[in-house]
Amino acid sequence: ASADIEWTTDSLPDGATVKACIGETAEFPWAISLQPDDTVVKVEWFTIKDGVEQVLAISSGGHFFKSSAAGLKLVFLPNAGLRVSNHTWRDFGQYRVTVHVARNGALLSSSRAAVLSPPDAPVLATERLVAKLLPHPKPDVATGELQLQLSCGRFANVGSRPVPIVWRQKTREADSELKDSQTALASEVSDLRSELENHKQKTEEVDSELKDSQTAISSDVSDLRSELENHKQKTEEVDSDLKDSQKAISSDVSDLRSELENHKQKTREADSELKDSQTALASDVSDLRSELEKQNVIDSSLQQQVTDLSAENKELKEKLKQQKDEFSSLKSQMDSQKAEVGSQKERLDSLSDSVTEDLRSQVTKLARQYDVLSSDVSKRSKA
Repeated sequence: ASADIEWTTDSLPDGATVKACIGETAEFPWAISLQPDDTVVKVEWFTIKDGVEQVLAISSGGHFFKSSAAGLKLVFLPNAGLRVSNHTWRDFGQYRVTVHVARNGALLSSSRAAVLSPPDAPVLATERLVAKLLPHPKPDVATGELQLQLSCGRFANVGSRPVPIVWRQKTREADSELKDSQTALASEVSDLRSELENHKQKTEEVDSELKDSQTAISSDVSDLRSELENHKQKTEEVDSDLKDSQKAISSDVSDLRSELENHKQKTREADSELKDSQTALASDVSDLRSELEKQNVIDSSLQQQVTDLSAENKELKEKLKQQKDEFSSLKSQMDSQKAEVGSQKERLDSLSDSVTEDLRSQVTKLARQYDVLSSDVSKRSKA
């Protein structure tokens, strides 16, 4: 943001000249460009007479105060302009405006000046106006009729306003009209003098009111100056606080930058470690994949072995069943043989001792065969 007050492009330039006739209205279209946070504290208008600067008016807080010493009809023009109505020749001269704006805790001021002067009078190249008839008539723009052309001389400067010229032919009727005009003019002058007296009286009354207003304005100006001094003091305090705050912020920023550099260094180190870790992890993943492929081969082999064992188990179950059936058959045979042995034993009891001894030998032999056969069957059933 700019640190200076900027004037609008259509504002009256510094040192410009404003021309107006006595009794007319003159305008000083001054205006400034305001930023969003700007506050217009005060606008002052001055006039310079004989090298002495006088206060014309003050605008502050939405109020427009006019000085009693001005003796002018003043109107405020937003946002720093001034309109001067019904002025006299005493009011010609230099005018100045000063704008005070509060911006970001600082009080800024800017001024512009302008000169109020009457319009330039026409200047003749010769000492006298000499009327003469031009040789060539000129057609009228509206009717087209030819009209005579008269010349009144040469002008070095026609002035800043149009100069009305009326041509009259001197005759008796014209003299009579002139006398009547003089009489009417004298009457009008008398009326104007009477009106002037009334105007003077009203001016004195207005001047009295303006003096009272000036007293009030002086009091308000004093209050405004006191308020401005307080505002300046507060602004200086705020400015001091801002400077301290800026120093603290600068220190914090420096610490943050240092911390950021450390963080960047740690981040770079962590990134390097992460890359190394990723490389190691990629190697581990590759090894795991290789190991997994080997394990898959082993699993496939184990599955084949399980399949083969399942088939062998099935065959063994079938063999076991066959052996159980054989064992049952053998057991039945043994039971029958045992029964036969019991029967033979009973027979032996009835036989003689010699026969009995032979039979006992045979029975013992058969018993041993039975034990061997039982042991063999038991081993087969366990297998």
